[in-house]
Amino acid sequence: AKKITLEAGNATLQVRDIGSIDSVLKDDGTQFTKGDEVSHHILSKLEKETGIPVLSEEISNDEYLLVRQKYLETGKAWIVDPLDGTKEYAKGLDEYDISVALIEDGKPTIGIVYAPQKGWIMYSETGKGAKILNLKTKEEKELKTSSQSDFKEMVLLVSSSELNSEAYPDYCKNLERLGYILDNDKRIRSYGSTTLKSAMIANGEGDYNFTFTAWDHRKNKIRITKEWDIAATYLLVREAGGMMTDCAGNDFVFGKEDPKNYQGIFTSNSTKYHNKLLRQVVGNINLESIKMSPQP
Repeated sequence: AKKITLEAGNATLQVRDIGSIDSVLKDDGTQFTKGDEVSHHILSKLEKETGIPVLSEEISNDEYLLVRQKYLETGKAWIVDPLDGTKEYAKGLDEYDISVALIEDGKPTIGIVYAPQKGWIMYSETGKGAKILNLKTKEEKELKTSSQSDFKEMVLLVSSSELNSEAYPDYCKNLERLGYILDNDKRIRSYGSTTLKSAMIANGEGDYNFTFTAWDHRKNKIRITKEWDIAATYLLVREAGGMMTDCAGNDFVFGKEDPKNYQGIFTSNSTKYHNKLLRQVVGNINLESIKMSPQP
């Protein structure tokens, strides 16, 4: 799995190096590039190599249901995101990654995240911890979340779009309630990829992250993550000492008929303090109302 993930990630670099990104918009309004296409094609080899079906972001709904039926019959499936952070990839930034997870009976047992331009790959296996390999220096080390428990000192990782009060007023109002200064707060760091933010928490480079499933008032559409955004990092974070649930505090089950994360994502650096932090941060937010389109 690591070998194929590395191959897919390296192919995205080659696509960008020769200038053939060819970015287009899919029916759901999200970006799709040649990098997504070649990575998906390579990751599809996981089924040939292992005999385990592949649930990819880049398959149709009908294909997804057919592959999921194989998963229901065997209890195993790969959940992959061929390229998370497509917008950043298209802009030439390094904030993108390839995500691969093996799920067995609803839970990830292998998690791999490769950030090709950053030059590192993270991997984990249930009960065996998590590691990061620097591909440039060949240095490998154990992943470990930070030990920061003082909320005033915690580093929050967010998407830059979430700091736009016109697009996500509920998210921004909540940050202000928590004492953050939206346009200049050293405790906030913004990155594009959902997977990357969780991986950074696993590596102690941030303390927590939360993403609401919310209506984007600027684009007039709902913003919602999917299982392939979190399957690999769910395990990475847990094996490194942290925890990931939805914003209501529920554990995730993977391989569902509908892969959307309707209650958002909440990731922290500690299993011990996770629930306390979640209650403090999410507070009395009505998770259902912020998904709804504003009335005319």
